[in-house]
Formats: sequence, C-alpha cells, structure tokens
Amino acid sequence: MEESRRQHRSNTWSDSEIEEMYNVKSMTEETKAKTLNLLRVLKAIRHCNKATDLDSAITVIIQNTCSILSCDRATLFLVDDFHSELVIRQAVGIKDIRIPLTAGIAGHVYQTGSKLNIPHAYNDSRFNRETDKKTGYYTHSILC
Repeated sequence: MEESRRQHRSNTWSDSEIEEMYNVKSMTEETKAKTLNLLRVLKAIRHCNKATDLDSAITVIIQNTCSILSCDRATLFLVDDFHSELVIRQAVGIKDIRIPLTAGIAGHVYQTGSKLNIPHAYNDSRFNRETDKKTGYYTHSILC
C-alpha cells in the first residue's frame, strides 16, 4: 500500500505539464489569465499538501494567496471552538492574536457565512482596529 502511494506521488504532473494539458497557450488572453489563476490555486493546494506541520501549511497558504490576489499581506484565521475565538497564527512580530468569534469583519463573516469585499476597511464600523494596532500594519482593504 505504501509503495503504491509513493509511486502515485511520483506520477503527479508538473506545473508545465498541467498548463500543456489545458492547452493554455491557445486560449484568449482573458481565458488564459483566469485559467492560470486557477492553476495557481491548484499549485498552492499541492504545495500545502506537502507541508509537514500547520505553521508550514499556513505559510504556503498566505504566500500563495498574496501572489494570486496581488496583495501585500493576507491573514488566515483559525477557529478555536474551545475558547470561542478566531486565531491569527502568523502575524509579523507576534505569535498569536486572538479575537472573539463575533469581533470585527472576520467575526461577522464567520458568524454569517457571507463573503465581503471592503475597499476601505477603516470606513466599515465592523472593522477591528486592534489587530492593526498590535502589528503596526495599516489595513486598506479587505476581502473576507
């Protein structure tokens, strides 16, 4: 069984093979851009699956999210049901930041299951400024 898993992993396609399989070169520019973004997501998932621990997986997710969305920073919230908190595991210079499940825009999205695109974070009354204060970062916009 283990031998078949190893063999399966060695038979996975490379990024260039996947692009060739989808015949990306022959697509219109708009379709090509969308397809390449989807392939970047697939690549991110593949890299995340290779992570050996949670922090490594979070790093892969954040780096790939920033690359795909062309943003300078991304935050991944983990849910701590035991303490009823959302947890940021990796923030610049800080180990963990914990907020109540109901706090801020992330809490709102967690509670409602909605998706939000907020172009000016500080103009939204739900925005929790405490994380920016702790990290020294100024959040301009949010896709949550």
